[in-house]
Amino acid sequence: MAKYAANGATITINTHGSDDSLYSNANAETISNVVSFGVPSDSSDEIDVSDHSSNRRVYVNGLIDSDDMTIELIYDPEDTGQGYLRDYVGSTEKEFVITLSGPSASNVHTFDALVKSFSIDLPSDGAITATATIKRVGDDALTP
Repeated sequence: MAKYAANGATITINTHGSDDSLYSNANAETISNVVSFGVPSDSSDEIDVSDHSSNRRVYVNGLIDSDDMTIELIYDPEDTGQGYLRDYVGSTEKEFVITLSGPSASNVHTFDALVKSFSIDLPSDGAITATATIKRVGDDALTP
């Protein structure tokens, strides 16, 4: 079984929204100083469909929902990518591209997401950090 290091993965944000006709590398801004992030995952709540003929509870899956994704950063007020994360809180959906560093299959994840929050943490003895939370809307397009 192959194993891969996460070091070297990148995340970019399309500064012109999610309109594919506008997307180009010129509109993609790399988010720098990223410490940790992941690929947004999906989940589904169960729906209880038990009735009087059942002697055991019966469930079906509900609608699929994308879980929130957290991006942990070393804060840099001069970083353009971090600035877009901060500025796009409450804005319309934006296109994000995550490029994994190791596997060749499913290497690039492209998806639209809402930027839900951006916060800055000021520890008394440590680096100034920031945390952004995004929520994927729609599908995750995978390309090798």
